[in-house]
Amino acid sequence: MSPTVEPKSKLLPMKKTFVLPTLFLIFIVSASLDIIDYNCINLPATPFHYLALSEMPTDIQNTTLPLADTGRNMDNMPFSIGLNGLPNNTTDAGATLGRVLFYDNDLSFNHTVSCASCHIQKFGFSDTARLSRGWNGGLTFRNSMGLDHARFHKGIKMFWDMRASSVEDQATRPILDAVEMGMTNANLNGHAWDSITARLSNKNFYPSLFQSAFGSTLIDSQRIALALAQFVRSINTFGSKWRVAISAPGVGNPAVSPIPAFTAQELLGRDLFMDVNRGNCQACHTRNIFVPQGAQNNGADGIFMPGSKFVWTPWASRTDYVGKDSLLAGFRNTGTPFIPYPALHWERDTSNVIANIGRAKVPSLINVALTPPYFHDGRYNTLDEVINFYSDSIHNNSYNTLSSFLRDIDPSVPGAPNNVQPANQLAIDTAPVRHRAYTPAEKAALKAFLLTLTDSTLINDPKFSDPFCRSSIVSVQFLDKINAYQYNKGVMVSWTTTSEINSKEFVLQRSSDGFRFYDLNRTPGNGSSSQVHVYQAFDPQPINGTMFYRIKAVSIDNQFSYSDIARIQLVAAAAAPTLYPTPARNMVNIVHAAPNQVVRIIDLMGVTIKRTSLNNGMLFVQDIPPGMYIIALKDSDGHDVNLTLIRQ
Repeated sequence: MSPTVEPKSKLLPMKKTFVLPTLFLIFIVSASLDIIDYNCINLPATPFHYLALSEMPTDIQNTTLPLADTGRNMDNMPFSIGLNGLPNNTTDAGATLGRVLFYDNDLSFNHTVSCASCHIQKFGFSDTARLSRGWNGGLTFRNSMGLDHARFHKGIKMFWDMRASSVEDQATRPILDAVEMGMTNANLNGHAWDSITARLSNKNFYPSLFQSAFGSTLIDSQRIALALAQFVRSINTFGSKWRVAISAPGVGNPAVSPIPAFTAQELLGRDLFMDVNRGNCQACHTRNIFVPQGAQNNGADGIFMPGSKFVWTPWASRTDYVGKDSLLAGFRNTGTPFIPYPALHWERDTSNVIANIGRAKVPSLINVALTPPYFHDGRYNTLDEVINFYSDSIHNNSYNTLSSFLRDIDPSVPGAPNNVQPANQLAIDTAPVRHRAYTPAEKAALKAFLLTLTDSTLINDPKFSDPFCRSSIVSVQFLDKINAYQYNKGVMVSWTTTSEINSKEFVLQRSSDGFRFYDLNRTPGNGSSSQVHVYQAFDPQPINGTMFYRIKAVSIDNQFSYSDIARIQLVAAAAAPTLYPTPARNMVNIVHAAPNQVVRIIDLMGVTIKRTSLNNGMLFVQDIPPGMYIIALKDSDGHDVNLTLIRQ
C-alpha cells in the first residue's frame, strides 16, 4: 500500500523558525486565554438524543386536553419544507449538525461571531446586552429573543417583526445579514453562499455530519437551514418547578387547580397571571407552555435617551428619526410607522395596516429569569421593572392599537373595558393606561410565579453546549505539521516540538471520519524545555481507507491542546505494468500503465530504434525486425518500468 498524506488546517500556531524568548512570551499570553479551535469538535461516540414531540410531556402533545394551546396546535413544524417536500423532523444527527453550525464562528465574515454569540446558553439562549453586536462591532436593531420552546411559537412567524415565515427561513438570515454575521454578497463579491459552503467543506468533520443528517455529503444552503432549524426546535426543557409541579399526580387544570408544591405566594402569582380580570398575562403568553400567540401591541412606545430611561413622547412631535445608527432612533416594536420612513427598515411595515402599529412577536416566558434585558428593545433589566411597567406604565397610541387585553379598565366596574379614546391627542400619547395598579404584594407574587418557570437544566445540558474544542493553555509549540506515513503494515506518526511548558504526555489519536477521535497510545513529554524534540508514535493496525491522526498535548495539570490533523489514504499498491501477447507479430497490449504515454523500443545493444505513443494501451510493432526488445515506459505512479518484448 502507498499512502497519501494531506495536512489539514492547523489547530495551533505552527512555527518553522523560532526565537526562544518570543515563544515564552507567546505561551504566557496564551495561558490566560480560553482558546477555541473551530477546526476541532468533541462529539460523543453515540449522538445526544433530541426529543421528538411524542416524547414531550403529555399535556403538550395531547390535543384531547381542555387547553387549546397544546403542542400539536402550537407546533410550527411545516409539513413540506424539508428535503423532497417532507417535514423537517428533528433527528439526533440533524440536530447534532445544527448544534455545530450554531456555534461555528467561521460562518461570520471575519470569523468572530456565531449564532451562539447572540443566543447564549447560560442566558436562556438570549443576550444580556440591550442590543447585540455583530461581526464588525455594529449593533443589531433588536434585543436577542430567547430560543427556548421556539418550536411552539404559534403562527410559525419568527423575529420580533415576524418577517420570517418559519424557523428554517429564520435560521440563515443572521448569517447573511450585513450587521450580524456579514456573509453578504457585497462582502463576498456576489458569492455569499459559495463562500459559506466552501468554508464548511474545507473542514474535516462537516462532510460526515451532513452525511449522517441527510444521507449525502452535499453542503448547501437548504441543508444548513434545515439542520439549524432542527437544533433550534430541539431546545426544550421540562425540569422547572412549574413543569414538575403540574406533572404531579392529582393536579388538575394547572391554570386554576391547587398545586401542592407551590407556596402561597407562587399560587397567588399564578392566579394573577391567569385571571382575565387581574393580570391576564396568559392572554398573550398562553398556557401551558407560555408561548406566543402571534404579535401584540403592549404599549411600549417611546424613545431611548442616552444615559436615561425611556421617555414617552407624543408621536406628532417626534424628531428622533435621524438614522438607523442613532441612539435616538425610536423603537416601536415591529416599527410600523406613524409616518413612512422607508430608509429605516425597522420602521417599515409592508402591510400598511393601521392595526399593526406597535405590534411585536410575543416571546416565551419559559426561563424568563435567565433572559434579561426585556422587551424587543431591551429597555428593562429586571423582572421587577417589567411588572411595574404592566402595572403602571402602559401607553396607548393615537390609532388605539394597544392590544385589547391591556386597554383601559374602568375602576368602577372591575374587568370592564373602556375603549373610548380621549379627545386630547397629547393625553392619549403620554398618559399611562389605568388598568392594573398591582399592590406591592401582588407584584412580588407575580415575580415569584415567573421564577417557577426557570429550568436550570437548559443552561447545563451538554447537548445544547458549544461542541468545539477549547483549552485554557497552550503547553506545546509544534514545528509545522505532523506527518503520517505508512511503515511496514502500520502507520507511523511523527511530530516535532520547539518548546514545551509543563508537558506531561502526548496522546496519539485516530479517527475514521475526521471528528470522532479515539486514543491509541501515549508518549511521555519533556516537562519544560526550550529545545527541539522529535517524537514518533505507531499505529500497528490502521483501517484501510481514509484515516485521520492528531496529537493531543497534555500538561501536568491535565490541560491540553491539539496539533493539526493529518489525513492519510491507505490504498492497495498499484499493479505492475504487463504486456501481452508475447511473442507478438503486429501489436501488443500494455495494461496497468498510462494508456497514451510515450514509450521507447530499445534493442539488445541499448539503441532506441523507435519512439512512439501508446494508443489506449496498444503498441504497434509490425514495423520493427523480429527479435528481442526492451519496452521502456512508466507505471501509474510515474516510476520507470522495462518490459521484455519478443517480436516474431
